[in-house]
Amino acid sequence: WWRLRVQTTESAPYGLFSMKVWQSSDPEPSDWVFEVADEMPEALDTGSFLLVAHESDAMFGKVEVKPLVKLQTAANGPGTVQVSPELNGPSDAYLLGDTVELTAVPDDPANFAFAGWSGDLTGAQNPASLTLDKAVTQVTATFAPKRTLTMTVDPAVAGEVLLDPPGGVYGNGTVVKLTPKSNANWSFAQWSGPNQSDLVPSGDGSWSIMMDADKSVTANFVPGYSLDITTTGQGTVLTNPPGNGFPQGTVVTLTAKPDWGWFFSGWQGDLTGRQNPATLTMNANKAVQATFIEANQAFLPIAVKRAR
Repeated sequence: WWRLRVQTTESAPYGLFSMKVWQSSDPEPSDWVFEVADEMPEALDTGSFLLVAHESDAMFGKVEVKPLVKLQTAANGPGTVQVSPELNGPSDAYLLGDTVELTAVPDDPANFAFAGWSGDLTGAQNPASLTLDKAVTQVTATFAPKRTLTMTVDPAVAGEVLLDPPGGVYGNGTVVKLTPKSNANWSFAQWSGPNQSDLVPSGDGSWSIMMDADKSVTANFVPGYSLDITTTGQGTVLTNPPGNGFPQGTVVTLTAKPDWGWFFSGWQGDLTGRQNPATLTMNANKAVQATFIEANQAFLPIAVKRAR
């Protein structure tokens, strides 16, 4: 069995008519058997192809007709768009339904970054896959100056700020998430710096900032008291607010959560009693132990009244 591919492409002012034949058990070759340039017909989207068998019996199988696709790429800013697979020679063309991979490459990666796609491809994924489902497919890659986020922690020993995405250098318009993390005996207090007003709270202990210019912020930490929590038995203790390194006067709520088959028995250390949840005011470094006992060891006081 043999396979045949016939193709007509535009190559102004002529049309390029190409054909290749190969055994069906082999992959399609890259070379064409012949390529003929001729004047363009009035309409390329109509026409016919005649299969003729000379001096032998022949059976022709499935004939598949696929329109060709023009893929036009452009760059907005200093950069280029790479396409894979590449076209090899004037006869090569993309077919309707083909999938290509587009990669945006900045000319000056030290100062410019890929910012996003527009046209028939959107978003900022790079590289990105695109299925060619239009006769003319147009894609533009935008490149923008890089923006630098200067992040300062005051004092430096107090903690850190996690950046998502990390790095500190971003394409124009990138939204960065900042999450302060305090070390033991320290607590995050507030933001300061030239661009503190650009920070937007997320409600989960983090903030976001839009990198539409070079920006600088400082995370300020203050001394705090530590709360050391241990458990006996099987269970956990939740604190609100969470973390460690609480400012003077912070009221912390502790909630004991026994595992299945266990009961909370009580607090020891700087917190006593069986109240759950319980509160603790942080005016010094403190330690608390929560005790959990198994259900078959639980002691339940019972009052018995003798009948008269």
